Amino acid sequence: MEILGIVTAASPNVRVWVASRRPLVAEGEVGLEARGARNFRARLAIILVAVGCALALPAGVARAEGTSDFKLFPVPFVSTDPNAGVTYGLILAFLETRDARTRSITAPSVSYSDIFGVTGTFRHFYYPQGDEKITTYASYGTGSEQAYYLEYKNPSVLNRTYSLEGQAGYRRLITQRFFGIGPGSTSDDETAYTREEVGGTAGVGVYLADDLRAVLQGRLRKVYVLSSPLDLPAPEDLFPETPGLDGDLVGGTKLSLIWDSRDSIDIPSGGLYGIAGLEIGSRNLVGDVSFQRFELEGRAFLSGASHRYVTAVRVLGQYVVGSDIPFFELSRLGGSSELRGFGEDRFADHGKILLQLEERIRFYDLTLFDVFTQLEVAPFLDVGKVFDTHDPFWAEMRPVGGVGIRLLVPPNVVAAVDIGYGSDGSAIFANLGYPF
Repeated sequence: MEILGIVTAASPNVRVWVASRRPLVAEGEVGLEARGARNFRARLAIILVAVGCALALPAGVARAEGTSDFKLFPVPFVSTDPNAGVTYGLILAFLETRDARTRSITAPSVSYSDIFGVTGTFRHFYYPQGDEKITTYASYGTGSEQAYYLEYKNPSVLNRTYSLEGQAGYRRLITQRFFGIGPGSTSDDETAYTREEVGGTAGVGVYLADDLRAVLQGRLRKVYVLSSPLDLPAPEDLFPETPGLDGDLVGGTKLSLIWDSRDSIDIPSGGLYGIAGLEIGSRNLVGDVSFQRFELEGRAFLSGASHRYVTAVRVLGQYVVGSDIPFFELSRLGGSSELRGFGEDRFADHGKILLQLEERIRFYDLTLFDVFTQLEVAPFLDVGKVFDTHDPFWAEMRPVGGVGIRLLVPPNVVAAVDIGYGSDGSAIFANLGYPF
């Protein structure tokens, strides 16, 4: 087994919130019903991980009988997420290849932050054939942050006649923020809560042309809004009339037209991706909320013959119609893939627009232990806002500038660190995969 490594950097300009002694759930809140729900979610998490391992086991046995090649990539990382503070960690990425093709990536990690404590995470990505992908993810932190999910994607079933996708999971996120609704929220509006949710999606698509398919998807999501360990006001303290403060059950059916001519899903250097979608939820069918969500998105990837310089462009628009929509179901901006100088869900309203530009410059190629690797730098600009129908279009537009530093192991692996700066300050996000 061979060992490779990369090192990422951090910024000292970051806010770190100190945990308070306020209980995550108010005394008396946990009755028989709450305990039963929590036991159900715990059992679901175990089932999801077990199913993921069961799906990977036959493939692993078959690969063990073949001639697979394994490499180990230690990936130290540091991130300064505005919501989560400074996090230090190490990912051990085991890359399995056969016949010059990635068969699987196993990437356990351990990390530490003052808020989350010590967190252990297991990731497994299995690529049976073509673009088919099975993802198993499990994470548990001593600060009670945890997440478990299983995901399946196959855009080419029966020789690109159909597509299939689905995900089921459970998450407990203890550093969620809410700044109120509207584009003009300030740091004085900051509140914190714990979002606990269980749910999933399932979709099937039919190809109408070589690169065009229609997809019908169902979604079910149960959200619990609980108190946060952070020493910040709760959403109900500053925004007591906001819908969704007690949590909700949300169900929706979505119909989309998707155009996808990218030359690669994970590391694209050419082609187009576009989606036009409408999601409808009705409390008369399932859930507590009725709404209609309209979505338009386009991505373009342009490069020369060498693919040394890749211009990546993304344009996104979304609008949600309905009354008493929970705040966590509104259109939101902020985080590692949208407005990368702000924390996750920094802005929320009925609509959002976003423009992202990146120039991905693959400036250095090297072969490490017989593995072709590329180093990439990517200056970027994100500009976007949330809005309601009465807002002037250009008012409260939020620009973010920054640079991404990436290590690529074609055709599937991207280790990315994005450093962004916006009006709230700077942020550093470390991820596996491109932001778009």
